[in-house]
Amino acid sequence: MQKPSLPDMVINYPPGPKSRSPLGHLFEFARNPLAFLVDVAAAYGDIAHFKIRKRDVYLLVHPEDVQEVLVTRQRHFVKNPGFQTIKKILGEGLLSSEGTFHLRQRRMIQPIFHKHKVANYGEIMLERLVSFEKRWKDGSQISMDQEMARLTLEIVGKALFGAEVGGRTDQISTALNDAMSLFHHITSPAALIRDRIPFLKDRRFERGKERLDIEIVEIIRSYRREESDTGSLLNLLIEARDEEDPQARMTDEQIRDEALTLLLAGHETTAVALTWVWYLLSQHPEVEAELHEELNRVLAGRQPVVDDIPQLTLTARILEETLRLYPPVYMLGRQTLEDFPARGYIIPAGSSVIVSPFITQRDARFFPEPERFNPQRWTPENRSRLPKFAFFPFGGGQRVCIGEPFARQESILILAALGQVWSARTVPGYRADVQPRVTLRPRGGMPMILKKR
Repeated sequence: MQKPSLPDMVINYPPGPKSRSPLGHLFEFARNPLAFLVDVAAAYGDIAHFKIRKRDVYLLVHPEDVQEVLVTRQRHFVKNPGFQTIKKILGEGLLSSEGTFHLRQRRMIQPIFHKHKVANYGEIMLERLVSFEKRWKDGSQISMDQEMARLTLEIVGKALFGAEVGGRTDQISTALNDAMSLFHHITSPAALIRDRIPFLKDRRFERGKERLDIEIVEIIRSYRREESDTGSLLNLLIEARDEEDPQARMTDEQIRDEALTLLLAGHETTAVALTWVWYLLSQHPEVEAELHEELNRVLAGRQPVVDDIPQLTLTARILEETLRLYPPVYMLGRQTLEDFPARGYIIPAGSSVIVSPFITQRDARFFPEPERFNPQRWTPENRSRLPKFAFFPFGGGQRVCIGEPFARQESILILAALGQVWSARTVPGYRADVQPRVTLRPRGGMPMILKKR
């Protein structure tokens, strides 16, 4: 039973922007949620309060408070009500489910992403890289964001569905395209407004979701009928067991929800991170030269393999620094189930709480010269001095990204394989800006010119 909140008359709100509108700061937040939150943090510090419609929203910045929300008191929170939007496509997947069901699903899926099992997908990653790279031409202009999205989608699609899909290649392609269109449609900031106005709802996406469900479930059923072990993630989901109830398996619908979550969440975030890696290297040729030296020394012209990763220390640090500056998931929202103390205030039950990797990871108290791209921040000595949760691009606690090992391995192999052959520069006159939607994409894409080393 939810603990009642404190009466409004005794609530001592922390400072924050005021609004006389009955919608509060809905339009400012919907227009550009990240810019709004950055301005709020700059003006009001470690805790701030504002309104979206009638809902009280609190922004927490300090790593200590982030840890309280994500770990120490995580059982006192659930996903924000706005996350119901994600359920329109992901159903009850790990990203959107709650409570005991979420814990059960996580227990069943966690073994799939143990480090030794993730290493088995290195060959798939490299296989897709080889065929992908053949499309790149010296001197050609590309949209790097689209290229990385295509590559990571091919990798996760192959890892998820495997080689044998019962001749349903076209159906899978259709399902993936439908999924991506749906995902970006329902997660745009404008959806905060659009989906509450009946005549603005787009029924095409509801029909697309129905088609997507049918296609994915049929793929799952074909796997069950054939009873073949392709080594795919889908096979592992079908065979997954709950250690507390070994007879329990996931239904086709549950597998569908988890497959879509792995497909969309995994592909999108990795593609966005790699896009920003290429951008930052283009702006810092001295770091790129150091990267090339490491790749020459470790790889000597051959394709990287999973066993090379421990030696690719600068490659990994470049990825970490990119995730610090441009975390694909730039904010995390929770709803309090009971009154929550923070910074000398009481956040009442039923309030929304936001923590932002983008904001905390650019805080000069924890990262000197926070706007500067400096991969050497991530030496073991420097990392050891950081407070816990000064850096949390994958979230934390029981809801930490389950695919983090897969994403890190994939990102390092992609950067190493392509980086030893290719450089990329932004087109003349291009100025990078962020477009905060469900992930932190570059506004207008990332046009770049390829140069073969």
